[in-house]
Amino acid sequence: MNGKHFALSRVSSRSVAVDTAFSFSIAERIAYLKKFGTNCNAFASFQPGMKYFDVHDVGYVSYRYAFGMVYVLSDPICKKENTERLVALFAERFPNALWVQISPELAKHIAEKHGYYCSQLGTENKVPLSTWTMAGKERQSLRKTVNQAKTQGITIAEEGYIGTVGPAHDELMEASAAWLKTRVVKKELKFLVRPMEMDYRENCRYFYARKDGHVVGYVCFDPIYRDGKVIAYAPNVSRSWAGFKRGLWYSVMIHAMNIMKEEGVEYIDFGLFPARVEAGIDSFESPLVHSLMNFIYNKCGWLYSCKGLDFAKSRFDGKFTRTYYGHKSRWPLFSIFAILRSSGVI
Repeated sequence: MNGKHFALSRVSSRSVAVDTAFSFSIAERIAYLKKFGTNCNAFASFQPGMKYFDVHDVGYVSYRYAFGMVYVLSDPICKKENTERLVALFAERFPNALWVQISPELAKHIAEKHGYYCSQLGTENKVPLSTWTMAGKERQSLRKTVNQAKTQGITIAEEGYIGTVGPAHDELMEASAAWLKTRVVKKELKFLVRPMEMDYRENCRYFYARKDGHVVGYVCFDPIYRDGKVIAYAPNVSRSWAGFKRGLWYSVMIHAMNIMKEEGVEYIDFGLFPARVEAGIDSFESPLVHSLMNFIYNKCGWLYSCKGLDFAKSRFDGKFTRTYYGHKSRWPLFSIFAILRSSGVI
Protein backbone atom coordinates (compact mmCIF):
# COMPACT_ATOMS: atom_id res chain seq x y z
CA MET A 1 0.00 0.00 0.00
CA ASN A 2 1.19 3.52 -0.56
CA GLY A 3 1.96 5.96 2.24
CA LYS A 4 -0.87 8.41 1.74
CA HIS A 5 -3.31 9.12 4.54
CA PHE A 6 -7.07 9.18 4.33
CA ALA A 7 -8.62 12.62 4.69
CA LEU A 8 -12.34 12.61 5.47
CA SER A 9 -14.61 15.37 4.23
CA ARG A 10 -18.25 15.34 5.24
CA VAL A 11 -20.60 15.84 2.32
CA SER A 12 -24.20 15.09 1.49
CA SER A 13 -25.02 11.56 0.30
CA ARG A 14 -26.04 13.20 -2.98
CA SER A 15 -22.65 14.82 -3.57
CA VAL A 16 -20.74 11.78 -4.78
CA ALA A 17 -18.85 13.83 -7.37
CA VAL A 18 -16.55 14.91 -4.52
CA ASP A 19 -14.12 12.02 -4.07
CA THR A 20 -12.23 11.18 -0.90
CA ALA A 21 -8.68 12.47 -0.70
CA PHE A 22 -7.31 8.93 -0.73
CA SER A 23 -7.89 6.29 -3.38
CA PHE A 24 -6.44 2.83 -3.85
CA SER A 25 -4.78 1.84 -7.09
CA ILE A 26 -6.45 -1.00 -8.96
CA ALA A 27 -3.74 -3.36 -7.75
CA GLU A 28 -4.25 -2.30 -4.14
CA ARG A 29 -8.01 -2.77 -4.36
CA ILE A 30 -7.54 -6.22 -5.89
CA ALA A 31 -5.25 -7.09 -2.97
CA TYR A 32 -8.07 -6.27 -0.53
CA LEU A 33 -10.50 -8.32 -2.62
CA LYS A 34 -8.22 -11.35 -2.47
CA LYS A 35 -7.64 -10.96 1.25
CA PHE A 36 -11.19 -10.23 2.42
CA GLY A 37 -13.59 -10.86 -0.50
CA THR A 38 -15.65 -13.60 1.12
CA ASN A 39 -19.17 -12.50 0.18
CA CYS A 40 -20.80 -13.60 -3.07
CA ASN A 41 -20.83 -10.06 -4.49
CA ALA A 42 -17.25 -9.12 -3.62
CA PHE A 43 -15.98 -9.79 -7.14
CA ALA A 44 -18.95 -7.87 -8.57
CA SER A 45 -17.57 -4.75 -6.88
CA PHE A 46 -15.31 -4.48 -9.95
CA GLN A 47 -18.18 -4.22 -12.42
CA PRO A 48 -18.46 -1.08 -14.58
CA GLY A 49 -20.07 1.97 -13.00
CA MET A 50 -19.01 1.31 -9.41
CA LYS A 51 -17.46 3.94 -7.13
CA TYR A 52 -15.25 3.28 -4.14
CA PHE A 53 -14.80 4.62 -0.63
CA ASP A 54 -11.22 3.64 0.22
CA VAL A 55 -9.63 3.82 3.66
CA HIS A 56 -5.88 3.33 3.98
CA ASP A 57 -4.87 0.10 5.74
CA VAL A 58 -8.54 -0.80 6.30
CA GLY A 59 -10.44 -1.63 3.08
CA TYR A 60 -13.12 -0.29 0.80
CA VAL A 61 -16.87 0.09 0.30
CA SER A 62 -18.22 -0.26 -3.25
CA TYR A 63 -21.28 1.77 -4.17
CA ARG A 64 -23.27 3.22 -7.03
CA TYR A 65 -25.00 6.57 -7.39
CA ALA A 66 -28.44 6.52 -9.04
CA PHE A 67 -31.65 8.54 -8.84
CA GLY A 68 -30.13 10.93 -6.31
CA MET A 69 -29.19 8.14 -3.89
CA VAL A 70 -26.13 6.15 -2.91
CA TYR A 71 -26.44 2.34 -3.04
CA VAL A 72 -23.82 0.20 -1.32
CA LEU A 73 -23.24 -3.26 -2.78
CA SER A 74 -23.02 -5.80 0.04
CA ASP A 75 -20.67 -5.74 3.03
CA PRO A 76 -17.42 -3.73 3.06
CA ILE A 77 -14.30 -5.48 1.80
CA CYS A 78 -12.11 -5.46 4.88
CA LYS A 79 -11.01 -7.46 7.89
CA LYS A 80 -14.05 -8.42 9.95
CA GLU A 81 -12.74 -6.54 12.98
CA ASN A 82 -12.55 -3.33 10.90
CA THR A 83 -16.08 -3.46 9.50
CA GLU A 84 -17.67 -1.20 12.11
CA ARG A 85 -14.90 1.39 11.75
CA LEU A 86 -15.19 1.46 7.96
CA VAL A 87 -18.99 1.66 8.13
CA ALA A 88 -18.77 4.58 10.59
CA LEU A 89 -16.44 6.52 8.28
CA PHE A 90 -18.67 5.84 5.29
CA ALA A 91 -21.76 6.87 7.27
CA GLU A 92 -20.15 10.23 8.09
CA ARG A 93 -19.75 10.91 4.41
CA PHE A 94 -23.00 9.27 3.20
CA PRO A 95 -25.39 9.21 6.19
CA ASN A 96 -28.45 8.25 4.13
CA ALA A 97 -26.85 5.63 1.88
CA LEU A 98 -28.80 2.46 1.16
CA TRP A 99 -27.11 -0.85 1.98
CA VAL A 100 -28.12 -3.60 -0.44
CA GLN A 101 -27.67 -7.36 0.06
CA ILE A 102 -25.83 -7.22 3.37
CA SER A 103 -25.17 -9.86 6.01
CA PRO A 104 -27.28 -10.35 9.15
CA GLU A 105 -24.35 -9.12 11.28
CA LEU A 106 -24.00 -5.86 9.34
CA ALA A 107 -27.77 -5.37 9.27
CA LYS A 108 -27.96 -5.64 13.05
CA HIS A 109 -25.04 -3.23 13.47
CA ILE A 110 -26.30 -0.41 11.22
CA ALA A 111 -29.78 -0.76 12.71
CA GLU A 112 -28.48 -0.38 16.25
CA LYS A 113 -25.72 2.19 15.64
CA HIS A 114 -26.79 4.18 12.57
CA GLY A 115 -30.58 4.35 12.76
CA TYR A 116 -31.48 2.03 9.89
CA TYR A 117 -34.38 -0.24 9.21
CA CYS A 118 -32.92 -3.45 7.81
CA SER A 119 -35.49 -5.52 5.98
CA GLN A 120 -35.05 -8.93 4.43
CA LEU A 121 -34.18 -8.64 0.75
CA GLY A 122 -34.18 -12.40 0.28
CA THR A 123 -31.87 -15.27 1.12
CA GLU A 124 -28.48 -16.56 -0.02
CA ASN A 125 -27.48 -20.18 -0.37
CA LYS A 126 -24.15 -21.98 0.01
CA VAL A 127 -23.71 -25.60 -1.08
CA PRO A 128 -20.74 -27.32 0.66
CA LEU A 129 -18.97 -29.41 -1.96
CA SER A 130 -17.40 -31.86 0.47
CA THR A 131 -20.85 -33.40 1.02
CA TRP A 132 -22.27 -32.66 -2.45
CA THR A 133 -23.43 -35.80 -4.25
CA MET A 134 -25.59 -36.74 -7.21
CA ALA A 135 -26.70 -39.97 -5.51
CA GLY A 136 -30.13 -40.47 -3.98
CA LYS A 137 -33.75 -40.17 -4.97
CA GLU A 138 -33.81 -36.39 -4.47
CA ARG A 139 -31.18 -36.03 -7.23
CA GLN A 140 -33.02 -38.16 -9.77
CA SER A 141 -34.33 -35.22 -11.80
CA LEU A 142 -30.82 -33.69 -11.94
CA ARG A 143 -29.37 -36.99 -13.18
CA LYS A 144 -31.95 -36.95 -15.97
CA THR A 145 -30.67 -33.60 -17.19
CA VAL A 146 -27.15 -35.00 -17.41
CA ASN A 147 -28.40 -38.04 -19.33
CA GLN A 148 -30.45 -35.88 -21.69
CA ALA A 149 -27.39 -33.78 -22.48
CA LYS A 150 -25.43 -36.91 -23.40
CA THR A 151 -28.31 -38.23 -25.52
CA GLN A 152 -28.50 -34.97 -27.46
CA GLY A 153 -24.77 -34.96 -28.15
CA ILE A 154 -24.03 -32.00 -25.92
CA THR A 155 -20.50 -31.76 -24.56
CA ILE A 156 -19.56 -29.69 -21.53
CA ALA A 157 -16.04 -28.52 -20.80
CA GLU A 158 -14.13 -25.77 -19.05
CA GLU A 159 -12.51 -23.34 -21.46
CA GLY A 160 -10.86 -19.96 -21.28
CA TYR A 161 -12.53 -16.61 -21.79
CA ILE A 162 -13.75 -16.42 -25.39
CA GLY A 163 -12.93 -12.72 -25.74
CA THR A 164 -14.79 -9.62 -26.84
CA VAL A 165 -14.32 -9.87 -30.62
CA GLY A 166 -14.30 -12.54 -33.29
CA PRO A 167 -16.56 -15.41 -34.40
CA ALA A 168 -16.48 -17.19 -31.04
CA HIS A 169 -17.61 -14.06 -29.22
CA ASP A 170 -20.35 -13.45 -31.80
CA GLU A 171 -21.62 -16.99 -31.22
CA LEU A 172 -21.62 -16.39 -27.48
CA MET A 173 -23.63 -13.20 -27.92
CA GLU A 174 -26.14 -15.03 -30.13
CA ALA A 175 -26.62 -17.69 -27.45
CA SER A 176 -27.06 -14.96 -24.84
CA ALA A 177 -29.59 -13.03 -26.94
CA ALA A 178 -31.61 -16.19 -27.64
CA TRP A 179 -31.72 -17.04 -23.92
CA LEU A 180 -32.73 -13.51 -22.90
CA LYS A 181 -35.73 -13.70 -25.25
CA THR A 182 -37.11 -16.53 -23.08
CA ARG A 183 -36.80 -14.55 -19.82
CA VAL A 184 -39.26 -12.27 -18.05
CA VAL A 185 -36.51 -9.61 -17.95
CA LYS A 186 -35.23 -9.50 -21.52
CA LYS A 187 -32.04 -7.53 -20.93
CA GLU A 188 -28.81 -8.06 -19.08
CA LEU A 189 -28.90 -7.26 -15.38
CA LYS A 190 -26.29 -5.32 -13.42
CA PHE A 191 -25.37 -4.19 -9.91
CA LEU A 192 -26.89 -7.08 -7.90
CA VAL A 193 -25.92 -9.39 -10.76
CA ARG A 194 -22.73 -8.26 -12.45
CA PRO A 195 -22.82 -7.94 -16.27
CA MET A 196 -21.35 -10.65 -18.48
CA GLU A 197 -18.43 -8.59 -19.74
CA MET A 198 -16.00 -6.97 -17.30
CA ASP A 199 -12.48 -5.66 -17.76
CA TYR A 200 -11.30 -7.47 -14.63
CA ARG A 201 -11.70 -11.26 -14.96
CA GLU A 202 -8.82 -12.76 -12.95
CA ASN A 203 -9.58 -16.28 -11.65
CA CYS A 204 -13.03 -16.40 -13.26
CA ARG A 205 -13.86 -19.83 -14.67
CA TYR A 206 -15.95 -20.55 -17.76
CA PHE A 207 -17.84 -23.77 -18.50
CA TYR A 208 -19.39 -24.11 -21.95
CA ALA A 209 -21.99 -26.50 -23.35
CA ARG A 210 -21.61 -27.18 -27.06
CA LYS A 211 -23.70 -28.98 -29.64
CA ASP A 212 -22.09 -29.75 -32.98
CA GLY A 213 -19.26 -27.46 -31.91
CA HIS A 214 -21.50 -24.45 -31.29
CA VAL A 215 -22.05 -22.80 -27.90
CA VAL A 216 -25.57 -23.50 -26.58
CA GLY A 217 -25.00 -22.61 -22.95
CA TYR A 218 -22.41 -21.54 -20.41
CA VAL A 219 -21.84 -20.58 -16.79
CA CYS A 220 -19.22 -18.10 -15.59
CA PHE A 221 -18.03 -18.57 -12.01
CA ASP A 222 -16.60 -15.67 -10.02
CA PRO A 223 -13.95 -16.40 -7.37
CA ILE A 224 -14.58 -15.99 -3.66
CA TYR A 225 -11.47 -15.35 -1.59
CA ARG A 226 -10.11 -15.76 1.92
CA ASP A 227 -6.58 -14.78 2.92
CA GLY A 228 -5.34 -14.63 -0.65
CA LYS A 229 -6.76 -17.98 -1.74
CA VAL A 230 -9.79 -18.90 -3.83
CA ILE A 231 -12.00 -20.89 -1.47
CA ALA A 232 -15.30 -20.96 -3.38
CA TYR A 233 -17.10 -19.81 -6.53
CA ALA A 234 -20.32 -18.00 -7.35
CA PRO A 235 -22.11 -18.76 -10.66
CA ASN A 236 -22.90 -15.13 -11.42
CA VAL A 237 -23.45 -15.23 -15.20
CA SER A 238 -25.19 -18.04 -17.06
CA ARG A 239 -27.05 -18.69 -20.31
CA SER A 240 -28.64 -21.87 -21.65
CA TRP A 241 -30.41 -23.18 -24.73
CA ALA A 242 -34.20 -22.97 -24.40
CA GLY A 243 -34.59 -26.06 -26.61
CA PHE A 244 -33.17 -28.26 -23.86
CA LYS A 245 -36.33 -29.36 -22.04
CA ARG A 246 -34.93 -30.14 -18.62
CA GLY A 247 -32.72 -27.07 -18.31
CA LEU A 248 -29.21 -27.17 -19.72
CA TRP A 249 -28.03 -24.93 -16.87
CA TYR A 250 -28.33 -27.87 -14.46
CA SER A 251 -26.02 -30.03 -16.57
CA VAL A 252 -23.36 -27.32 -16.80
CA MET A 253 -23.60 -26.63 -13.05
CA ILE A 254 -23.30 -30.32 -12.17
CA HIS A 255 -20.26 -30.75 -14.42
CA ALA A 256 -18.54 -27.75 -12.85
CA MET A 257 -19.45 -28.70 -9.27
CA ASN A 258 -18.06 -32.21 -9.69
CA ILE A 259 -14.75 -30.83 -10.96
CA MET A 260 -14.54 -28.24 -8.19
CA LYS A 261 -15.32 -30.85 -5.56
CA GLU A 262 -12.37 -32.94 -6.76
CA GLU A 263 -10.17 -29.83 -6.53
CA GLY A 264 -11.11 -29.26 -2.90
CA VAL A 265 -13.17 -26.10 -3.42
CA GLU A 266 -15.13 -25.47 -0.21
CA TYR A 267 -18.53 -24.46 -1.55
CA ILE A 268 -20.62 -22.96 -4.32
CA ASP A 269 -22.41 -19.74 -3.37
CA PHE A 270 -25.64 -19.43 -5.36
CA GLY A 271 -26.05 -15.84 -4.22
CA LEU A 272 -29.29 -13.96 -3.90
CA PHE A 273 -32.73 -15.55 -3.94
CA PRO A 274 -34.61 -12.26 -4.38
CA ALA A 275 -37.74 -11.64 -2.26
CA ARG A 276 -37.52 -15.13 -0.71
CA VAL A 277 -38.07 -13.86 2.81
CA GLU A 278 -38.44 -16.04 5.88
CA ALA A 279 -41.50 -15.82 8.14
CA GLY A 280 -39.84 -14.45 11.25
CA ILE A 281 -39.42 -10.66 11.31
CA ASP A 282 -36.42 -9.17 13.10
CA SER A 283 -36.90 -6.29 15.51
CA PHE A 284 -35.05 -3.92 13.16
CA GLU A 285 -37.15 -4.79 10.08
CA SER A 286 -39.92 -2.75 8.53
CA PRO A 287 -43.03 -5.00 8.48
CA LEU A 288 -44.26 -3.05 5.46
CA VAL A 289 -41.18 -3.93 3.41
CA HIS A 290 -41.36 -7.54 4.59
CA SER A 291 -44.95 -7.74 3.32
CA LEU A 292 -43.95 -6.08 0.05
CA MET A 293 -41.22 -8.66 -0.55
CA ASN A 294 -43.70 -11.46 0.08
CA PHE A 295 -46.06 -9.85 -2.44
CA ILE A 296 -43.30 -9.50 -5.06
CA TYR A 297 -42.29 -13.13 -4.60
CA ASN A 298 -45.81 -14.55 -4.80
CA LYS A 299 -47.65 -12.17 -7.13
CA CYS A 300 -45.13 -10.39 -9.36
CA GLY A 301 -43.81 -13.14 -11.61
CA TRP A 302 -44.51 -10.78 -14.50
CA LEU A 303 -41.87 -8.43 -13.06
CA TYR A 304 -39.17 -10.98 -12.20
CA SER A 305 -39.37 -14.75 -11.83
CA CYS A 306 -38.38 -14.98 -8.18
CA LYS A 307 -40.16 -18.32 -7.76
CA GLY A 308 -38.54 -19.78 -10.87
CA LEU A 309 -35.07 -18.76 -9.72
CA ASP A 310 -35.77 -20.14 -6.26
CA PHE A 311 -36.92 -23.48 -7.74
CA ALA A 312 -33.83 -23.80 -9.94
CA LYS A 313 -31.26 -22.96 -7.27
CA SER A 314 -33.00 -24.79 -4.42
CA ARG A 315 -32.65 -28.13 -6.20
CA PHE A 316 -29.02 -28.12 -5.10
CA ASP A 317 -30.05 -27.80 -1.42
CA GLY A 318 -27.41 -26.06 0.73
CA LYS A 319 -27.47 -23.73 3.71
CA PHE A 320 -29.73 -20.69 3.50
CA THR A 321 -29.07 -17.41 5.29
CA ARG A 322 -30.99 -14.15 5.30
CA THR A 323 -29.70 -11.14 3.43
CA TYR A 324 -30.88 -7.59 4.09
CA TYR A 325 -31.58 -4.18 2.65
CA GLY A 326 -30.71 -1.22 4.92
CA HIS A 327 -32.87 1.91 4.55
CA LYS A 328 -33.65 4.97 6.67
CA SER A 329 -37.33 5.30 5.70
CA ARG A 330 -39.91 2.93 7.16
CA TRP A 331 -41.63 2.71 3.77
CA PRO A 332 -38.88 3.19 1.11
CA LEU A 333 -40.93 2.70 -2.03
CA PHE A 334 -38.92 5.00 -4.27
CA SER A 335 -35.57 3.52 -3.27
CA ILE A 336 -36.86 0.00 -3.98
CA PHE A 337 -38.04 1.18 -7.38
CA ALA A 338 -34.63 2.78 -7.98
CA ILE A 339 -32.79 -0.43 -7.06
CA LEU A 340 -34.92 -2.43 -9.51
CA ARG A 341 -34.44 0.24 -12.18
CA SER A 342 -30.69 0.61 -11.78
CA SER A 343 -30.29 -3.19 -11.73
CA GLY A 344 -32.11 -3.49 -15.05
CA VAL A 345 -35.15 -5.35 -13.72
CA ILE A 346 -37.56 -2.59 -14.82
